This record gives sequence, C-alpha cells and structure tokens, in this order.
Amino acid sequence: MFQRLPYFERESEFYRRIAALTQVTVVGMVSDQRLDLPSLVAP
Repeated sequence: MFQRLPYFERESEFYRRIAALTQVTVVGMVSDQRLDLPSLVAP
C-alpha cells in the first residue's frame, strides 16, 4: 500500500487492524517530513 501522511494518520486504525492479521504489512509513505514512527515500525 502507498499512502500520503495526512491520510495515513487519519486511517491509522485501519492499518493497525491489517497488521494484526498478518506477519508483515508494508505501507509506502509519501512525505517531505520525518515520520514519528511507533515501535516495531521500520522506516
């Protein structure tokens, strides 16, 4: 999945539910900003 940062922040719960059901979830981010990522998330 590819997502822009404002949409990712708004839909973060949706991505958490997907991640809980899979071993690996990959989301490509499009942003000029450095992201403040939660633990277990790799840039």
